[in-house]
Amino acid sequence: MAAILLLPLLFFSLMSTEGFGQNVVPKSVYVFGDSLADVGNNNHLLTIIKSNFPYNGVDFTGGKATGRFCNGKNAADFLAEKLGLLSPPPYLAINSSPNNSELFLNGVNFASGGAGVLDSTNKGGCLSLNKQIGYFSTVYASMVEEIGAVQAQSHLSNSIFAFIIGSNDIFAFLKNNKTTPLQFVGSLISTLQLQLKEMYNFGARKFVFIGTGPLGCCPVQRKQSKYGDCDASANAVSSLYNQAAASLLQDMKLQLNDMNYSFFNTSLALLKLTHDSTNYGFTETKAACCGLGNLNAQGGCTPVSSLCPNRKNHLFWDFYHPTEATVAILIADAVYGTSPFVYPLNVRQLNLELDSGFEFDEDGRTDILGSPFFDVFIGSDETADKHLDRILYWLSLALEEHITPGRWIIIEHHPPPPPSAIFPSPRILSAAVLVGFGQDVVPKSVYVFGDSLADVGNNNHLVTILKANFPHNGVDFVAEKLGLLSPPPYLAINSSPNNTELFLNGVNFASGGAGVLDSTNKGRCLSLNKQIDYFSTVYASMVEQIGAVQAHSHLSNSIFALLIGSNDIFAFPKNNKATPLQFVGSLISTLQLQLKKMYNFGARKFVFIGTGPLGCCPAQRKQSKYGDCDASANAVSNLYNQAAASLLQDMKSQLNDMNYSFFNTSLALLELIHDSTNYGFTETKAACCGLGNLNAQVACTPVSALCSNRKNHLFWDLYHPTEAAAAILIDDAVYGTSPLVYPLNAFERRVCTTNLNSFRLGSHDKVKRKEHIEHPCLSPFFELEKTLSSPFTHDSQATVLPDMLAFMILILAAMGITIELLITYMTN
Repeated sequence: MAAILLLPLLFFSLMSTEGFGQNVVPKSVYVFGDSLADVGNNNHLLTIIKSNFPYNGVDFTGGKATGRFCNGKNAADFLAEKLGLLSPPPYLAINSSPNNSELFLNGVNFASGGAGVLDSTNKGGCLSLNKQIGYFSTVYASMVEEIGAVQAQSHLSNSIFAFIIGSNDIFAFLKNNKTTPLQFVGSLISTLQLQLKEMYNFGARKFVFIGTGPLGCCPVQRKQSKYGDCDASANAVSSLYNQAAASLLQDMKLQLNDMNYSFFNTSLALLKLTHDSTNYGFTETKAACCGLGNLNAQGGCTPVSSLCPNRKNHLFWDFYHPTEATVAILIADAVYGTSPFVYPLNVRQLNLELDSGFEFDEDGRTDILGSPFFDVFIGSDETADKHLDRILYWLSLALEEHITPGRWIIIEHHPPPPPSAIFPSPRILSAAVLVGFGQDVVPKSVYVFGDSLADVGNNNHLVTILKANFPHNGVDFVAEKLGLLSPPPYLAINSSPNNTELFLNGVNFASGGAGVLDSTNKGRCLSLNKQIDYFSTVYASMVEQIGAVQAHSHLSNSIFALLIGSNDIFAFPKNNKATPLQFVGSLISTLQLQLKKMYNFGARKFVFIGTGPLGCCPAQRKQSKYGDCDASANAVSNLYNQAAASLLQDMKSQLNDMNYSFFNTSLALLELIHDSTNYGFTETKAACCGLGNLNAQVACTPVSALCSNRKNHLFWDLYHPTEAAAAILIDDAVYGTSPLVYPLNAFERRVCTTNLNSFRLGSHDKVKRKEHIEHPCLSPFFELEKTLSSPFTHDSQATVLPDMLAFMILILAAMGITIELLITYMTN
């Protein structure tokens, strides 16, 4: 029998394993919301807001229109299905049934197409959220009468209450916005707070809140744009609402100890599908499948509408609603996903908390036993033999769900496990030293400065030839990696009456052709100095709106991304009166003043994307007979990158509260070039879109030659990478390690972090293991692993020196490092 002692004050708790591995089914699901969840309530109303006719329901069981605003199942159906329940019936279809009390206990759907948080939204044409809650009160009264107040409370506290509401309120606001978005959202949340509190008083304890999607990207909003672009202002209001709803739920959780919730950020999740559509099987992300006119969005889905032959490759069913294929992915994300898409718990976690023995705190971390010191599982010989696979499954699952940092987990097992267990050998699995720090941290906002590599539309508003607002540009789009909506161009929102609210969500100042120096493409773009001047007006607006203290807090928790320098370097050889060293020195002197100015405005977290190997872009390669890279241009790029990295390091040493991430694009892109086939690139010299030699004699225009497969080309046009290349580069910047990105990547903060999923329980991936051992944040723990693993063999008694471990833990804590260490071992 093993004797285990970690610290003098620690104690062991016992836990039964019966039921581990089994699905935990909630008592029932009660659904409130709008047309995204309506399964037939509006069929029973005198309203034009209905969908009980073709082509709605074309892919539903029997091909029948049931009142769902979709081609098949909707969010309510998939949510119930994932929880192991039948989709609850519409209230208005069963409320008059003689046995309705029994039916109510199985769950009810109150959602109504057109409904909103506010009673005024589509008034008279639907069941508002208040009306839905009023109907639930009759359900509650019926339950109490049928099974008594105590049993009714028990039933409801173990049921899921799902809310999918807010979109119609926002659409109504956009049509008649007499207030600012901040005032409107404030009013909406105040009403919602009363409604959710009323549901709590009726016994609801487990809330699933599905946030609004990026409403500006649905077909009805896209059709207003010449190129079918998303409406940035509509998306901004959606984002405000989602943030406010999430904050409301968090506040309620703090006040009501027995309440818990799962918030799903539909906007982020749907934008992920939009930006990475091909990987999810979607070939049409703008037009509706069923409708008429431009983008099939001039009218709703009716029997005379145009119907797409393949609903599985369309993101949207009609001008407002997603297809069944889209909804299936979104709800799967809500049920099984992680932050920043769903938090603090996903629906599965919220459900597991009901009955599984796992409890989750407000940050979504799991505490297996509730011990104030550490998490431990001790199983008897009999239960360990019987349930080992299940126990290890749950523990590995718990690891994925972010076990509270700084805790120890021990699994004690007698005798050694069977071969079918997860363990790779009858030895300690000491390889599972996991260093992690909880959930990803989502910044407040992102503010972007730079050139054409980051311009999302500012140059559309300038009188300049440096534009890309015509085909074939925009045929693909790079996904956001920081868990936020891509910030809109400053020149598109600066004149908006509610621009301060929009500014708080992030702004993109980047301008095609821009440089560090004012002389670079002067008069045809927004230089970096001009971009910073525009930011100063944003800062002033913030201070006026929320005060200097709040503005500083907001900006210090935001990311400031800079992608600048390439155009200065391209301009240098054309008029190179100085040496490369003198030129770069001048460039860095100017950049230093600019970054310091941004710091003075509140910027604290800088992400600096260095220049690529400029001599390897098609515009430079075409000057070589064999399409070789221009070594002199690459040399200047390298000088600039080294100098920029040194500047940031110097600033960091002088400004204690500043931090940065520098990404060496040159190294990363050269890696793609040299190992192109492993990354799926078959063409690394020629541009995908252009004309002439290497498609680099002329830029990308509507009359240019366009490659048939953008995914195998490294370059889009004569200067810029394709989406496929950019996606890999940004992944490196966000998640990579030195020498590509340093001293931190974009997701790392003041302590080292690593993704738990990258080093799973029992991993024998030698490549991954080597990466972890060599990682500067992880290497100390592999020394700890050696110390810990040597005593724990199948042939020896498990012995731990508590004083040594206590001392090591204290030292690590003093270093500001938090550890999660899983020790699994077997003894006789």
